[in-house]
Amino acid sequence: YDASASTTAYRGDPGTLVVLPIQMIGAPSDTAWLRDGLAEIIASEVTHAPDIRVVPRPRVASALRAHGHDGTGVVPLQQGLQVARELRVDRLITGSLRHVGGRFTLSAHIVDVASGGVEREVVVTGERRAQLLDAVGDLCRRLTESLTPTPSRESAAAAIRGIATPTRSEPAYRAYTDALRYEARSG
Repeated sequence: YDASASTTAYRGDPGTLVVLPIQMIGAPSDTAWLRDGLAEIIASEVTHAPDIRVVPRPRVASALRAHGHDGTGVVPLQQGLQVARELRVDRLITGSLRHVGGRFTLSAHIVDVASGGVEREVVVTGERRAQLLDAVGDLCRRLTESLTPTPSRESAAAAIRGIATPTRSEPAYRAYTDALRYEARSG
């Protein structure tokens, strides 16, 4: 993908971003909901960063459908960048959850939409599924810190420390993200 050809005049709205669905690699079938669920959790948490505006997931889902994405499978970076440019954002977050044996690795990339280049990669790991929501919280804190300009990091860190995960229950998060996915599809 040659990002330079289409980015010479592109300027997204400062402080805006899109969170794409998370790629699931080797995940148990009962965790398929995390594809959209993790994206929703990340989008919800990074909104705590000063001056960051996240495009709502229903709007992202609609834009992806307009580009032929059926709501399943991986969103190729090129397609994600096209959607992000249409939505006039300046960054996007994409990532993956990889399961190998009893371990998992959750990674996220902050991508500059104008250049298509990765600004930052954040990776967290764990050994048990029970640690997954804690790992997601850690990932979100690190992403939020990365999205915050250096002078504002102290105030952002204070705000982030004040964030309480609304639940530690995986079934509750699943029900919440299922409802959000339903809303995104039906409007």
